[in-house]
Amino acid sequence: MSSLDGSQDYAYVKSRGICDGAAVLHMHQKAEHRILQFLLARFLLLNLLITEASKCEGGLRPSDHRLLWVLLQARPTDMLEKDAFTELADTLQIASVEDLKTQIKKEYSKLEHILEFVKNPATGEPTRRPLYCLLDEIQMTTAIQMGEHRSDDVKNLKERFLLRPIWQSMIEILEPTEMLLILSGTAINENSLLDVLNSSIFKFNPYAIVRDIGAFDDPDAQREYIERYLPDEQSEARKDFLKRAWGWCRGRYFQESCRRY
Repeated sequence: MSSLDGSQDYAYVKSRGICDGAAVLHMHQKAEHRILQFLLARFLLLNLLITEASKCEGGLRPSDHRLLWVLLQARPTDMLEKDAFTELADTLQIASVEDLKTQIKKEYSKLEHILEFVKNPATGEPTRRPLYCLLDEIQMTTAIQMGEHRSDDVKNLKERFLLRPIWQSMIEILEPTEMLLILSGTAINENSLLDVLNSSIFKFNPYAIVRDIGAFDDPDAQREYIERYLPDEQSEARKDFLKRAWGWCRGRYFQESCRRY
């Protein structure tokens, strides 16, 4: 999102401030446009991975290819020469917001046949499992682009963080039954986060704040899992890392993590 400052007319409208409704609208549209570019890039590459994996001997193997998809997103330049997600998102700049939205919905529809059925806790009826979209490092979205977005109350204008248009754009593009947004990060300012999520546009979009997000029941189980991805040599640094990882991954060093249902 740091590329927003280089968008057409962005610097100019930014200088106009939040009291200028047209300027605020322009900045919101620019932010939404960039967010949708990145989201569509994810969908396009996911569908490409599924298509190519299906051609391989043995066909699509969900557990193996799901891991590949996670690694590709976490370490894109380790597996490819360039960051394919950023490269593809940049090529989508010429597309309009409406075209991006239409294409995202089209790409999602291609995934429906591989999404397993689960029991809907509200109705008890079987329903397709939604996609989970994780947005990490959200502490950055409450620390940058401050003052470029505002509250809806024109009589009592308040500055809002970049998280506001990001959250709004991503929860409105698909239904909650199709995609759930998970926000996570470290050292998140709780007041800043709640200031955004309690604004009027989110009143009908419930969310839950989760502090302890550890998935391991004991340090030994976590250590066995992490050691699969560590070098074989034994060292004090390795032991110290594994000890600290138990605290990190159980939320003890997290101020907040946010998840939307």
